[in-house]
Order: sequence, then C-alpha cells, then structure tokens
Amino acid sequence: FTTKAEEIMRSISDKIATRSSAPTPSEIGFVNITSEPVYRMLSIGNAIKGSGLAETLIIKYRDVVAIDYAYNFLEQSLKTGLDALTKDFKLDTRQTETAKELRDRARGYLTALALEKQAHYSKVQAFNSVASHLEQLERQLRSSMPQHVIDMLGQNGLAMASR
Repeated sequence: FTTKAEEIMRSISDKIATRSSAPTPSEIGFVNITSEPVYRMLSIGNAIKGSGLAETLIIKYRDVVAIDYAYNFLEQSLKTGLDALTKDFKLDTRQTETAKELRDRARGYLTALALEKQAHYSKVQAFNSVASHLEQLERQLRSSMPQHVIDMLGQNGLAMASR
C-alpha cells in the first residue's frame, strides 16, 4: 500500500505542479477514501515551483497516508461483508453458526486493523501534527510572498467562493 499511495500522490502532485490534466478516477477515489488532507498537502507542497517541498512531504507522510488508505479500504470492505451477514437469510443451524463465526472474525479483523493503525500513528506522530505542519508551511509561504501577490490570491479566493 505504501508504494501505491506514493505513486498516486506523485501523480496528483505532478498534475498540480503542471496544471495539466484532470485527476483519474483512481486518484479521486484515493483522495476521497483517505481521511488525511492529501490534496491540501500536495497543493501546499507545489505552491513554490522547484522547491522540492511536495516531494519531501510525500516521502515524509507516505507511510501514514498508506496506513490510513489501507485501513479505510479494508474497513469499508469488512463492514460491507458484515452488513451482508446480518441479513435475515433462511439458514439452517450449521449455516447460522458459520455466519456467526464469519461475523466474529470480521469484527476481530476490524479491531486488529484499528489497533495497527493506532500503533503506526503513534510511531510516526498523530496526523494532527500533519495538519498543523501544513498550516505552518502555508503561513510561511504566505509570509514570504509580496503583498500584491497575497492580495491577488485573496481576490482569487473571493471570486472562487462566489461561484
């Protein structure tokens, strides 16, 4: 998952940097399934062309994003399976026992996934620090910009908000 997350983040980053093509459905799905601010991170990373900040952020946070992506993907799949198993089918006694075992195993996997995600987050840092780090980078970028550029960005933001 780390390699896949890194490839997708690089692809999105390249598209942001070059303002070339629209994101693919898999890139949109990736951004939507992760609970981390991936797109914002890559946007901030590409704010200064040639700075290498986007690449640094991708390398720094790829493991955390990959864990979150894997967790959310597997959680959705397991919950779909659990929902299917809770339907009131006409099952005999043996099938009912098998369905109960499957539900118990799926719940166990969900618990194990949550613990694994938490353990990895504690090693890397809570992802709240990512958000604060991104806010700090954004403030630094804005503070180093000339006032007329900040004014233009503010006007652009107002124009976008009114659409």
